Amino acid sequence: MFFFILTNNNSNKMFFLFILFFSTLISISSNSWFGCWIGLEINLLSFIPLISNS
Repeated sequence: MFFFILTNNNSNKMFFLFILFFSTLISISSNSWFGCWIGLEINLLSFIPLISNS
């Protein structure tokens, strides 16, 4: 049971790190201010769970 909790937490952390990296790429490669803003919002929403779990 404890191993499952550790694995689940690790997979959640890896998921949010992937979303953080992907949203940074969206912000950098966007051609408009709207795309940059969407990338930054996704970046913020994926960063909050990472710092709240620590």
